[in-house]
Amino acid sequence: MSPLSHDPIKREAQLANLRPSASRKHEALSERALAPLRAKYRIELTAAFPHAASDEINIQASRLAMMERLQEWLDARGPISHQRRGTTYPAADLLAKVVSAYERRRDVLAERERAYTGANGAVSLAAIVAEYEAKDEAAA
Repeated sequence: MSPLSHDPIKREAQLANLRPSASRKHEALSERALAPLRAKYRIELTAAFPHAASDEINIQASRLAMMERLQEWLDARGPISHQRRGTTYPAADLLAKVVSAYERRRDVLAERERAYTGANGAVSLAAIVAEYEAKDEAAA
């Protein structure tokens, strides 16, 4: 890296070329930016999937928080980084991967929830039997 010029006009031009890193722009990997969003989504996901493991809820909450931050960043700039070549920002690629992972796991969680509660929201016979068996084992 070359040192900054002592000429004030050239120095100003050099400083204008400096850009913060991408991670500081979209903050999709910043713990400080994600923590409040993650907490909000953890509450929503726990309500939607009450029988899911806390680790799964935490991972999904992190994905939702990242998706929100990335989408905000892309909404402000658009997904295309170079119009002539049609290349996308790395943030757009990351968003696609996170959305895909979130949707796959959400489908698994929804299927498990349906299996546990039954299609109409009533507790399934298998869940009732498992509950009684667990109580019998605990009592023995």
